[in-house]
Amino acid sequence: MRLAELGHRNSKPPSFVKSNRAPRTEPRPPRKKRAAEHNTSRKREEPTRIERHAWSTCPDCGHRLRGESIDYTRQVVELPPPQPVEVIEHRVIKRWCPSCERWQRPPLELTGQVIGQGRIGVGIACLVAYLRTTLRLPVRRINEYLRTMHQLGLSSGEIAELTHQVRRELQSQAGGLKAEVQASRVVHGDETGWREDDHLRRVQLGHGD
Repeated sequence: MRLAELGHRNSKPPSFVKSNRAPRTEPRPPRKKRAAEHNTSRKREEPTRIERHAWSTCPDCGHRLRGESIDYTRQVVELPPPQPVEVIEHRVIKRWCPSCERWQRPPLELTGQVIGQGRIGVGIACLVAYLRTTLRLPVRRINEYLRTMHQLGLSSGEIAELTHQVRRELQSQAGGLKAEVQASRVVHGDETGWREDDHLRRVQLGHGD
């Protein structure tokens, strides 16, 4: 008896439960059509490779086919297989000059190909810096990516040093951009924090007058 009374008292639904809606008496309005510019499929792109599919003989009678025209085309967007790193060995050749009676060799100029006296090229250094700063991947994930996709093994210390090298090389350009931002009348920046060595870092931007 008490359970029946308790159920009767609690028959009212809680406040967060939505009440039942009355059945619709009017017909639903017609659905608004999408704009024509949104009803198109993926636009065709300029192909980087064309593969031909054609028969040379008739599949029914075996007679040699003649003439041709494109029946239809189908595009497939795909990534090429990841390439292993390229190890480039620069060999500076010295040659003897009988007139000067000395060996002559050209200077080795690798500006734009490698940072300083390191062995890692600019392309890999920029990729590591992008994965670390823009995508914010941990060092161990970058190590795993390079080893899996490009068969390149880099230590955690080398990956960290590459990011520092890229930062030092771009310091002057970053300073110019910061000065340009500070001189602007309107400044909007991302205030998201960034942790480095367990310390919260934030970009400090100034506002112009």
